[in-house]
Amino acid sequence: MPSRERERASAAAVRKAPARELSPAAARALTRRGESSLDFALELEDHGIQVDRMGLDRKQWRQFMGPGVTPANFWEKVLPGLDLAGERRVRISSPDLMQGKELSRLDLELKASVKDRDGKFVPVELEWRIEPREKTGRLAMLSLDAAGRGRGLGEALFERTMAFFRDRGVERVTMRANIDVGGYLWPQKGFFAQDLGEAAAMLGDGPAYGAKGQIHAQIESLRAAIRRREIQGGLSKEEREQTREFAAELDQAQRIVEDGRRHVAAGNLRAAQLAVPMVAALRAETPEFLIRKISADNRGALYAALRADTLGKALLCGTACEAAYDFRDARCRRLYSPKPTA
Repeated sequence: MPSRERERASAAAVRKAPARELSPAAARALTRRGESSLDFALELEDHGIQVDRMGLDRKQWRQFMGPGVTPANFWEKVLPGLDLAGERRVRISSPDLMQGKELSRLDLELKASVKDRDGKFVPVELEWRIEPREKTGRLAMLSLDAAGRGRGLGEALFERTMAFFRDRGVERVTMRANIDVGGYLWPQKGFFAQDLGEAAAMLGDGPAYGAKGQIHAQIESLRAAIRRREIQGGLSKEEREQTREFAAELDQAQRIVEDGRRHVAAGNLRAAQLAVPMVAALRAETPEFLIRKISADNRGALYAALRADTLGKALLCGTACEAAYDFRDARCRRLYSPKPTA
């Protein structure tokens, strides 16, 4: 079909969609790109997939989603095995939309309610970015409603996030790791700090925390809470035993941090990186009587430890760093390897 006739047919297709309100810019762009682009834009919209300026065509969709993923089966393919309910929304954006060319970047925002292992539906939000030329991905957000935490749902979403990146050729995934997005989870999943200054701030000799470092300061605060409670007296035999076990693991944490600090001082980021996942793996439970003491005495940074069920989580409360997982790095894979999710 000659180009002028094709343009007239495309314009007619836009006019034949009275049920949809297209912005003038979107209508003009879709007219230029052809009737099939309009059809695909409306198909996306029918399945709750919103695209900035309705500018994604089928070729660009396949570039990122791969074979077999359609707007109709998007959720089943992207979050397989999860029981979803209620309204589901996807927002897709890219600086290259409306230009009809290969995309340099694609951002996805996903919102849904997912059933946890207790049978309750929990609101979740995910934000992903893929840059195919650099083979990089970014996990910008993995957010759960507070009521759904601690029931395995975060782990399930993380597994599917990493599988999504892996299956689309991503070699390196980055994120801003902090307590709000599970700062104690990512070190156990092979995400390493990428900046020596931030590693220093967590371990010691960092400008943000003077010579102590955030983890070191948390260790000292827990030790001080133990000493105050012991001075009060009245601990049962069982509580004294719990205190000894907890203090012994605090000593182990201190040794790990001191080793990491030596690597920071030597400028050896690769060696210093290993300290944080070792701290995250500490499994001692904070004694209940100590939690009560901390709760009574402290409403600052240490109070966040009350939300943690292990020492590793407590020590990482309040830390933050730019972190990355590299699928090619054996160190990352030893800590975590994405599982099949289908």
